[in-house]
Amino acid sequence: MGPRYYVQREVQIPDGSMFIPDDAREMAMLLDRTTGWQKGAVALGTSMALIGAAQILSWVSTLH
Repeated sequence: MGPRYYVQREVQIPDGSMFIPDDAREMAMLLDRTTGWQKGAVALGTSMALIGAAQILSWVSTLH
């Protein structure tokens, strides 16, 4: 239900270079693989659960 992170590593090389220089820097990025559809499904499910819980609490409060 939460984000699915992964680390992507890249080496920064100068534009037009045909080889990786000795002083090249490695860069790591943390990216999320969760799609928009998955995020929407989680938001919809959470909303439905909260609305359901509010309805149940309203129903229980009328019993007293």
